[in-house]
Amino acid sequence: MNYMICKWIGRENNAAVKATMDVNSAFESIGGRTVLLWKHNKKAIRNIEEIVAFMKLKHSITSSDNVIIQWPLYSIKPYVDNHFIKFPHKKMICFIQDIESYRYNPKDQNSLMNDIRFLNRFDVVIVHNQGMTAFLRENGLQTNVVEWEICDYLIDEARSKRPNTDRYEICFVGNLQRSGFLYINSCAFQTHINLYGQVGDGKAFTSPQLSYKGVYMPNDKTTMLNGHFGLIWEGNDLETCDGPLGNYLRINNPNRLSLYLANDLPVITWKKAGLARFIEENKIGFTVDSLTEIDGILSRMNTAQYDEMLTNVKRIGEKIRNGYFAKKAIEEAIEGRYCSAR
Repeated sequence: MNYMICKWIGRENNAAVKATMDVNSAFESIGGRTVLLWKHNKKAIRNIEEIVAFMKLKHSITSSDNVIIQWPLYSIKPYVDNHFIKFPHKKMICFIQDIESYRYNPKDQNSLMNDIRFLNRFDVVIVHNQGMTAFLRENGLQTNVVEWEICDYLIDEARSKRPNTDRYEICFVGNLQRSGFLYINSCAFQTHINLYGQVGDGKAFTSPQLSYKGVYMPNDKTTMLNGHFGLIWEGNDLETCDGPLGNYLRINNPNRLSLYLANDLPVITWKKAGLARFIEENKIGFTVDSLTEIDGILSRMNTAQYDEMLTNVKRIGEKIRNGYFAKKAIEEAIEGRYCSAR
């Protein structure tokens, strides 16, 4: 039996919950069993549930079973770190959803080193992409590695609509409050953007370049993404992705990118992003050093070039909707088909 241990999923409508749920579903579709450590948000109840769950697992898992941890668990420390590695197992595998120490505090080297020491206790680590592999290796990861390549995004069908306009339009789904680049009025970037997400703090989009379309709901079949391309960008600058989350884009697989591809939208992102190479090699969009390059690229793009991207996107999008990449990574980790050192 193959077990996957993960955090409580809850009912929140956010990318972290969606990503966890989709990996669980992909895992279960190949015969695995998922185990939620806790089912309540109150810390006192949660801690008791977690200890009970671990005790039950300790007596049910055998040395012929593979155990996969979806990490981070947001669990009791150091209890979990010191105990679940000691489960009887054939292989202990870590499926990385996020590296929290680096995501929010990239200058905190001690926390990163603690995480890497923890990851080195696994037989295999499933990382996001080549950028994450290189980063972790440079910082001391020594165990076997399998690359996820790109996040999966499980939905029944693609739901996007291409505006009937003379010019290409972009859609942007995300945390609009932290996307400061949207509030910069600059004649250097004029492509129209359709926005999806929560708006708060009294901010309003007054630029004619921006159209607010509401909140995108993955399971609402009436929700359509309006645009020709999906944009992945972080921070407060048009010239580069800045701040901790901009820095994190160098190594992670943004769930937002998979959302676009699952909805058959070609993508635009930063040239230094961890998934830039995947986008360029599969010809499913394009990458830029600065948002100010987009106007020129789109003005030179003809219908044949866009249609070629769209064909490639539909091929990749079908795989993403069916959990192909998570299933492949898990099977490679179990079967010992690891990434070679680069």
